[in-house]
Amino acid sequence: MFDKTVAVVVPAYNEEKQIGNVLKTIPHFVDRIIVINDCSKDNTANVVLSYINEKRAIGKVIRQVSSASNGNEYDRADKMLKEKREQDIQLYARSEIANAYPDTDRIILINHLKNSGVGAAIAQGYKWCLDHNIDCTAVMAGDGQMDPSELEKICTDTQTGYTAISLAALNAIKIHKIYPRYGMPNDLLVKLNIAFCTIKEIKIKPVYNIGETSKMQVPKVIPLIAWLLFKSFFRRLWAKYLFRDFHPLFLLYHFSILVGIMALPYAIKVFILTLSGETVSPTTMLAFFFLFTSSFQSLLFAMWMDIQDNERLYKS
Repeated sequence: MFDKTVAVVVPAYNEEKQIGNVLKTIPHFVDRIIVINDCSKDNTANVVLSYINEKRAIGKVIRQVSSASNGNEYDRADKMLKEKREQDIQLYARSEIANAYPDTDRIILINHLKNSGVGAAIAQGYKWCLDHNIDCTAVMAGDGQMDPSELEKICTDTQTGYTAISLAALNAIKIHKIYPRYGMPNDLLVKLNIAFCTIKEIKIKPVYNIGETSKMQVPKVIPLIAWLLFKSFFRRLWAKYLFRDFHPLFLLYHFSILVGIMALPYAIKVFILTLSGETVSPTTMLAFFFLFTSSFQSLLFAMWMDIQDNERLYKS
């Protein structure tokens, strides 16, 4: 890992009490620390700036991450890609870089001009790392709940947010379309799955009781994430198993849903008649049994095929 460039994206919102400890404990092998201040109302930005100035005053040599170009006709594709990335910046939350020397500072502070959510903050950090060809980009929350010593394992955990992603994976997905708020890890996993990117889970130890305060409003977040998962499921089916490469599980999933809907009126009728003590006609019972069994079997086969197809994308 040490012959590759490594960056850590730190999304932060009102973390003036915790952000300093996070910056101090990030391992020395990390080349860039990208702090995304999501329009904090407290002193978060000033705390980060003080650390930037402190590290600059020490005079520590910081590796510069840039892409070289020879300027010949064979670099045309690279130039076009660079131009596209420059144009894509308007697709992200409006922001500004606070550093006076962003090309050499190890800590980069990007201030959002409007609060845009943790997902948008991480996407902004990913954008910076993609533009600077960072080989491996990790995400650590600004509240100090993630142990920096675990970083060397290249951690991925779907819900804690402590993740690392390769440059190839960043190039394979549309970063600006990442879900902007809570639920972002789930949306990112779906996008990586559609792009046939492999994932690996690493055991880590989360850190609690250090003064952090969750900003998640559970009653508000649950329906939003549920709707996100519902949409993502069908988007994955259509994008991955129909348009990109056809797979029978696409038909099985949709057949199961269609037949299940057809079985619903019969299920309600059987339930009402049974509850009232009346006799259910053989025709009604047979129709319900046939439709329900067909739907259930199709769902099982679709899920089995789905699991089998995605095993290759999971590293043990």
